[in-house]
Amino acid sequence: MVSLVVVVALSAAALGLQGCSGGPGGGSGVTCSTDGTDYKYEESVSGEVRSITTNHCPNHPWVSLNPNKPINDVLSYTIPSKPRFYGVPTESDQASAIKDLSQQGGGVGLFFSGAFMFSGYGGNRYGQTTNWETSAPYVEGNSFDQCGCHSSSSSQASYHCHQPPVCLMKQLGQTDAAHSPQLGWAYDGFPLYGPRGPGGVMMATCSSQSKTYGTDVCTDECGGYYNNADSIDNFVYRYYMQGQYGDGTSCDTPGCPGPTEIYHPTSPLCFRGCCPTGVTCERSMTACPETGHADGYTGTYNANTSTIVNGNDMATGLGVNAGGCAAGNLECKTTCTEQGWSGQPSCR
Repeated sequence: MVSLVVVVALSAAALGLQGCSGGPGGGSGVTCSTDGTDYKYEESVSGEVRSITTNHCPNHPWVSLNPNKPINDVLSYTIPSKPRFYGVPTESDQASAIKDLSQQGGGVGLFFSGAFMFSGYGGNRYGQTTNWETSAPYVEGNSFDQCGCHSSSSSQASYHCHQPPVCLMKQLGQTDAAHSPQLGWAYDGFPLYGPRGPGGVMMATCSSQSKTYGTDVCTDECGGYYNNADSIDNFVYRYYMQGQYGDGTSCDTPGCPGPTEIYHPTSPLCFRGCCPTGVTCERSMTACPETGHADGYTGTYNANTSTIVNGNDMATGLGVNAGGCAAGNLECKTTCTEQGWSGQPSCR
């Protein structure tokens, strides 16, 4: 297998990545191991708060197709363990949400693999994310690695995903016939899932399919789905990383296949959850107003139970993901049979 070599001719600013670093840390400048072995993730719950500590090093091999790289920087986060749902469950437009993320840079959630979850915003070079052509998977997708992610800084933690993180999905048991596994947490306290919903249906906005939100199995304009029947989890709402995806074993970069326009937004474009009184939330959160919100969980929910996905207890994180392509076998390809990005990768 030919090793990957990438021509890097653009600065981070030219790529539109300015202002998109992931977390609040000062930055260690120490590059993460390319084989995923220095990954760290820990999670615990105390009262109303879910605490997460990670060094943001992915737990899988990675390669960079832009000038940036994953940085090892141990950071801690607090998100609501008992989220609050804002608004009316049957409303689906962005304007009805508590927080617009269409111009929100940086992390808006965390994956169990150590990566940030970013919204569809690709940076101020491209402006507000109003459609597929202004979304990060379209303007930057040719720089996403084999797992569907990339970095936006070389000095602080920033490794992140705007679309389904296929390596994590494979590790957690993704199949085509069932609901996707939980992949992490949004900063508003609601769970993040892969692209498949109840019965294995590929989730997409109701508006893109001429379906009715609240009746059909499809997402609102944020990229989330309201269902309080305890049939998916013990929350009333959850987000989906939407779009076509590979099996998590490919050695091809950029990641192929990749999402196309029908699955926009591929990551949340707004929050339905607000920050409860007494909880210190992350910077992208909006405090709950006096009225207009309700419990974001069902009566069977136990906030003190560990997050366990496919036998993996997230109290201590995941093992190194060795089920995909080894770092030394990654290759940059200039063609892909199914993808929606706008440019061509720079390979030689």
